Amino acid sequence: MEKEFIFPDLGEGITEGELIKWLVSTGDYVNEDQEIAEIETDKALVSIPSAFSGKIKKLCYEENQTVKVGTALLIYETDETSQTEDTKSDSLKETENTQSNREKDPIINKKKPQTEQSIQNTTHLLPLATPATRKLARELGVDLHSIKGSGKDGRIIDDDIQKAANKTEISSEELTEGLGSKTKPSPSEKASPYEAIPLKGIRRKIAESMQASHQEMVMVTHMDEARVDKLLEIRKEKAELAKSRGIKLTLLPFILKACSIALQDHPYLNASLQEESIFLKKYYHFGFAVDTDAGLMVPVIRDVNKKSIFKLAKELTELSARARERKIDLEELQNHTFSITNIGSLGGIFFTPIIHHPDSAILGIGRTQQKPIVDQNKKIVPAYMLPLALTFDHRIADGATAARFVNQVISYLEDPDLLLLEEGEN
Repeated sequence: MEKEFIFPDLGEGITEGELIKWLVSTGDYVNEDQEIAEIETDKALVSIPSAFSGKIKKLCYEENQTVKVGTALLIYETDETSQTEDTKSDSLKETENTQSNREKDPIINKKKPQTEQSIQNTTHLLPLATPATRKLARELGVDLHSIKGSGKDGRIIDDDIQKAANKTEISSEELTEGLGSKTKPSPSEKASPYEAIPLKGIRRKIAESMQASHQEMVMVTHMDEARVDKLLEIRKEKAELAKSRGIKLTLLPFILKACSIALQDHPYLNASLQEESIFLKKYYHFGFAVDTDAGLMVPVIRDVNKKSIFKLAKELTELSARARERKIDLEELQNHTFSITNIGSLGGIFFTPIIHHPDSAILGIGRTQQKPIVDQNKKIVPAYMLPLALTFDHRIADGATAARFVNQVISYLEDPDLLLLEEGEN
């Protein structure tokens, strides 16, 4: 009996994903909950487990194709009444051999006798190529199924990918031939003046989120600076203690804590506008931007107001690592109420961050730098200044609210003792 495995709804509006890698092959016998594929959604890279046990009859998609939620991902043969124990044993042994070969080369499938069924199944086998070569093909937009490999046993190598990519570029020579022109183009005209990169995965999600923010919100940015000499001293004093606990202590957990306290006095900056109502949220889940190879990701730390500085620092480190390794769960990217983005480590002072939809505000952190200021005694002294840029939705909050919020955050950062005293009241 045939049974379809339907690509499930993964939540939060996800309607499709890109099939990155099959972890099984046609003919394999898989068990319930065994991972069968890696699919990249617009949120994260997800390993898909099998919903039931059975022998795989057909893979309905090829790698790098887009899979729609609600469509059949693969087809099983699940009528075990027609299988003897010996047949099941052979299927399991075949799966083990296939998995052993895949550990040596994830793309090579176990060769089977050329029966009518196996010949039919060869249309679903993956092209021979190493993971690095497959990654290069994805980056250059090359379909591996359209290439004849020049490596051993027909394996596709990097040179094959480069040649195929060059053939897809539109040259001036091809254009003139198509128009019937006999004019020979110069060498400089043969090279394509552009490269087309498909907008997909996380980059597409970023584009959609940014577009939604600009279309639905009225964004204004309020900027100021905080003197953080005392805060830097505390961080330096506690750095060794934090290190002994496996924690890297930066300024960011202090800023998270300061914002969680200040937002309780300014609830319209921890809110969202939905239809005709403003929802003031009584919980404080903060998203923070992480730069990854796949694009910008925003993991979420939950209940910031209930956690210590060390606890926040530890979660920042762990979530950042999982985001960069693409091992982060979807739940860890959802239900944010406020966001913080930090460009200070890369450079830059002031900027205008874009709100992470559907939040009502985001705080941008620039590079801390030492500069001369005039102190209370009207003397010019050196001081470490931290730039702050709060972008807020002007439909929900006013400029005065934004200024008061930033002033309160500054007061906690400039007087960390006050920040630590306030912490015990949450």
